[in-house]
Amino acid sequence: MRAFVTGGAGFIGGAVVRRLLAEGYDVRALVRPGEAAPLLEGLPVERIVGDLADLEALQRGAEGCDQVFHLAALYSFWGHPWEEFYRSNVEGTRNALQTAWDAGASRIVYTSSIATLAQPPADGSPADEETPSGLTDMLGHYKRSKFMAEEVAQDFARRGAPVVIVNPAMPVGIGDHTPTPSGRMIIDFLNGHMPAYVDTCLTVVDVDDVALGHLLAARKGRVGERYILGGEILTLKQLLDLLSEVSGLPLVRWRIPHALALAWSYVDVSLAAVDRRHVPVATPTSARLSWRREAFSSAKAVRDLGFPQTPAREALRKAVEWYRANGYAPPAPPRAELTRRSADDMPRPERAMKAVVFDFDLPRIVYARAAGRLSPQAFLSTLGPTTLKDVPEPSLLGDDWTVVRTALCGVCGSDTKLHFMDADMDNPLSGLVSFPCIPGHEVVGVVEQAGPAVSRVAVGQRVALNPWLWCAPRGISPVCPACEAGHYFLCEHFADGALAPGMHTGNCRSVGGGFAPLLPAHESQLFPIPEKVSWDEAVLADPFSVSMHAVLKAPPADGARALIYGCGTLGLLTIAFLRAAYPRAEIVAVARHGFQAELARAMGAHAVVRAGSTAELVAAVARLSGERLIEPRFGPPWLHGGIDVVYDTVGSAETLAAGIRVARPRARIVITGVSRPKRFEWTPHYFKEIELVGSNAFGIEEVEGQRKHAFEVFFDLLDRGRLELPALVTHRFSLDRYQDALLVAHAKGRNRAVKVVFDFAVGGAPAP
Repeated sequence: MRAFVTGGAGFIGGAVVRRLLAEGYDVRALVRPGEAAPLLEGLPVERIVGDLADLEALQRGAEGCDQVFHLAALYSFWGHPWEEFYRSNVEGTRNALQTAWDAGASRIVYTSSIATLAQPPADGSPADEETPSGLTDMLGHYKRSKFMAEEVAQDFARRGAPVVIVNPAMPVGIGDHTPTPSGRMIIDFLNGHMPAYVDTCLTVVDVDDVALGHLLAARKGRVGERYILGGEILTLKQLLDLLSEVSGLPLVRWRIPHALALAWSYVDVSLAAVDRRHVPVATPTSARLSWRREAFSSAKAVRDLGFPQTPAREALRKAVEWYRANGYAPPAPPRAELTRRSADDMPRPERAMKAVVFDFDLPRIVYARAAGRLSPQAFLSTLGPTTLKDVPEPSLLGDDWTVVRTALCGVCGSDTKLHFMDADMDNPLSGLVSFPCIPGHEVVGVVEQAGPAVSRVAVGQRVALNPWLWCAPRGISPVCPACEAGHYFLCEHFADGALAPGMHTGNCRSVGGGFAPLLPAHESQLFPIPEKVSWDEAVLADPFSVSMHAVLKAPPADGARALIYGCGTLGLLTIAFLRAAYPRAEIVAVARHGFQAELARAMGAHAVVRAGSTAELVAAVARLSGERLIEPRFGPPWLHGGIDVVYDTVGSAETLAAGIRVARPRARIVITGVSRPKRFEWTPHYFKEIELVGSNAFGIEEVEGQRKHAFEVFFDLLDRGRLELPALVTHRFSLDRYQDALLVAHAKGRNRAVKVVFDFAVGGAPAP
């Protein structure tokens, strides 16, 4: 038997696909162009790329199929223009059913919804397929569009098409990766974002039962009939109590009036309008729907189809485990359940650890942004998004994963930008991170635990963490072209695979970072630290590799003049690599603070210019290079010659404006720093045909004719004595002093700080 499933990459659609495969069907699935389809990964499914407006794709999918299951629909209460609901749900249904009928399918199952059904009678009994309803009963564009789509399906059946209609209730269970509005409610509960409930009721059904119901409808359902695929009828309080029971989390005890819920929904959608990443917990439509009782009887499907009735508790348990395993919610909390057996026989509870956690909770974000205008300490207050809290200790995420005990974790500039919210809300990279997260990616430590398939490292070995969560940690095979080439920082799958979205350790909710004593790491992320290399040196592997990668993007020729803008950690390590690998280059450093200037000279800079105004910098470079100043009518001067290559570790409008004024024609400016976007006068950029080159992190690098990972190059240079580094770790803090650590890193000049680290050893970093 061959079946075609529209919406096969969705929650219910994925469950239908799995059920069809289990029963021996050949399966085709319609997948939208560019749609992530994690539920189909690794399954023997023929993918038809297209959408419900693509008649040719629908025809290819239905051709030669015995059965067609039309599930694709727009299910949402937020974020879509109203026209999309009717285009997708009504016209899309018409297209799908027509092509299935034209292709000669013997049975077409159309997936409607209980949203199309009437409200239960006033006597409290549940509604069923025969309870009268009309378009005027439908609230919101989703319900109205699904009602109209079901009328389209019934019209096809009246005209002779073999259409059977199923009306799923509220499905829960495995695979809700989008997630659906009902899944979002469960995720909010698991993340502690549901402090109260409203008085309503729901019909809960296991998504695997719904999938089987589709096949039963294809086999036993009568053409033109509809069948409610539901389960237990629960009040929202009963559902939340069951969630508390299966998750181990506290009960939700506060009930709020419907009027207050409606009022909050307007606030919630207003917040979402400001931040497109924020999905409202409630919209005005969903708040009004909560006044209605979603109680529906599945007696007809049970009687006529043999539809199963998995208990709601079991369905919710599966959903909770899946969301936790896939990074949508934190792991299960520690438990110490008593038994009647002896203490030796008692189950061992999960252990907890302290960790710094950043949670993108919009009210906390709004507070921190407002209060942070008065004092940077407000960003780190208990009312803000950064907190020190108990979290479960990490476990192995797979056979090829490890658990690492942190020795040192550096505080990167990206960490301070996160905690002090030094970025605009429309930053595109927000699509490649997930919260809540444990930050910290500059990690060195000791392998505490290793899975049975781990071969690169051993328990007890000192290691440095390459934080990129590329294809291999995500379980994606074959790896993407970027990862195949060793450009892990350009991986195509930072939002795919077995982990939640996240570019690297520290901004992915599935993989905690180094602001904690333990963290999970895939074996491909770990590099052994040579015996002669100290912890303080090893913790610089990440920033050194960033600096080295930038230099390799535009290596200086012998005698060339290179300018390093910024003498923080990245700038100083850029100087170090230039001195080691390109000793004939002339190095000019631009330092903001006196102590940075001293370090730059000590590390080999031939000249150091104190950062001031752009005019002062241009004049200083003119004196060094002998170039003539060109004075415009307005604004600072510029040079036609001057610097051969600029390594900009700040990346601000001011530094870019200065760089293009001092660089020679056709020079390269390599940008490793990232600051808030801002206008600057960029005419010299095009006039001198200067290349602005972005430099993102590190991977496999070619140095002196050899291709090796950047960490291996760093350790080799240290091991062979070619790289001499002064003491760049200037400040150490225990984790409970995280606020002090972040404040010092945020104000480096005032504190004379270079590299700030969290030190998890008593009395300083342990000796190698």
